[in-house]
Amino acid sequence: MPHAHPTHRPVRRFFIALSAVAGGLLLALVVLRCNGNSIWDDAYFNVRYADNFLQYGTYAWNADDPPTYGLTSLLHGGVVLTLRLGFDGAPGIPLFIASLVAGLVGLGLLFRLVLHYADAHGRHRWAAVAFLALLTGFNANQLSVHFTSGMDTALAMAYLSAYLIVVKRFEGELSPGKALLIGLLGGLAWVVRPDLLIFTVGIPLALAIFAKKQLLRVQGRYLLLFTAFSLLTQFALISPAFDAFVPLSFYVKSTPSGFDALRGAYQWEGLRMFGAFLTINWAATLVLPAAILLRFSRWRGMFTIADKAALLGFLGFALYQAVVVIPVMGYEQRFFYPAWPVLVYLGAKSLVHLLYERRPLAEKLIGQISGRRRGWPVLIFGVLIGTFALLQRPWSRPGPIGQFDMKAVYAALGRNNWPYLERVSILPDDLALAATELGILGALNPNKTIYDLSGLHDPEVAIGGFDRSRLLNVQRPDLIFLPHPDYREMRAELLDHPDFRAAYAVYPREELGTFLGLALRRDSRYFLQLKFIVTDERDLRD
Repeated sequence: MPHAHPTHRPVRRFFIALSAVAGGLLLALVVLRCNGNSIWDDAYFNVRYADNFLQYGTYAWNADDPPTYGLTSLLHGGVVLTLRLGFDGAPGIPLFIASLVAGLVGLGLLFRLVLHYADAHGRHRWAAVAFLALLTGFNANQLSVHFTSGMDTALAMAYLSAYLIVVKRFEGELSPGKALLIGLLGGLAWVVRPDLLIFTVGIPLALAIFAKKQLLRVQGRYLLLFTAFSLLTQFALISPAFDAFVPLSFYVKSTPSGFDALRGAYQWEGLRMFGAFLTINWAATLVLPAAILLRFSRWRGMFTIADKAALLGFLGFALYQAVVVIPVMGYEQRFFYPAWPVLVYLGAKSLVHLLYERRPLAEKLIGQISGRRRGWPVLIFGVLIGTFALLQRPWSRPGPIGQFDMKAVYAALGRNNWPYLERVSILPDDLALAATELGILGALNPNKTIYDLSGLHDPEVAIGGFDRSRLLNVQRPDLIFLPHPDYREMRAELLDHPDFRAAYAVYPREELGTFLGLALRRDSRYFLQLKFIVTDERDLRD
């Protein structure tokens, strides 16, 4: 293996030092978040589905329900199910492991993508790697959250990085066998995160239409054919199993589902989060358009059709998430981070383009880094990374490292959302509950029937909207944690209706001093016990 050129060594050392600063910060934040308080509420959905499958053989929200397409990422759910075989205690542990491993693998794949496919050589290659390190440092808080949240965001990032690597690896030299590999991998976007299909369909489509060479256009058509074959195979398996083609969250968050007030409450939140995402990634936000505008003709030649399709895919993905999707639980811009690898890769390639385009400036910068005082740039960038981390630090205290006990998690995060739940959970498993907020509630009551008022796990609500009559006359839960305040129509339909007031004793959140209120069914066999729990706790508090 040839040795690095002597003038490259100082530059490489600088980039390694910068990577160590960013990586060390990310590692420290991940360690601090190694506890159950870092797991997001919706992540516990995966454990409930896994436990019902392992215990009852049905992949459903409730054991008595038919199979339910309630998880956005079936692959992430499958990973959690597999881990659940080895970790049958605290439900947060398999979730933490699943997102952390996916995040670390994804970061490694992104490093490989930038190192080998940013079209850089020598010192410019290390500049591309440094760009990745810089963005990793700026995004350390967000990445540490997504690596430890138990959600599918990290898996989506890892998958997209892997797909781009395979596309770039065989770009221009495709054979039917390689096209089959890429197509099968691209179709898997459906079970990873369906909205990633904008990349795995868009890139082959661009090749099939816009490639200058006839051979490349034919190869693009092969890619589309095999991607479609992969998708149709999954549809043939998913549709009969779940009686649905898309996750129920699509109906709730991306279509008119009867929750107009919910959409109104988050009307501008998607755009605000996208602005925050671009601000955190300011280096890529500046470098990418600069490379395009500086000399458009050179950029057109340097960026391949696949690169341009990925850029258009990123813009379409971001527009969809910012404008169409209701960004419920959009913390740390999680709806945009699945496409982060595209922004990093194209930003690194744009930086290389600028360095080649402005050689005197590039030589001056690299000369400064190679000089005797090369520690100063590391210090400056380190201060910048640290400043970004400080500005984005979490306001809530992380829990004790290694603490995943659900009772401790409830005490820290859920006591205000589900009042008296720790005592309610002791009651027998034939007690039926209902709520719009379901994660920790389900984790503490794995064998109880829990009716989903939001529609994420109930096809009738997701597609047809909330039905008060069905809730009161068919489901008849013993206890209802009243809907989140953002569900204004649902709250009004319940609280303002005489039938509901006649059937349930209502304890508003203002009376309880909690975020969610309660409603107890008057003819429930557990009514007196539930009423005692509420009044006893309230009297003790007063």
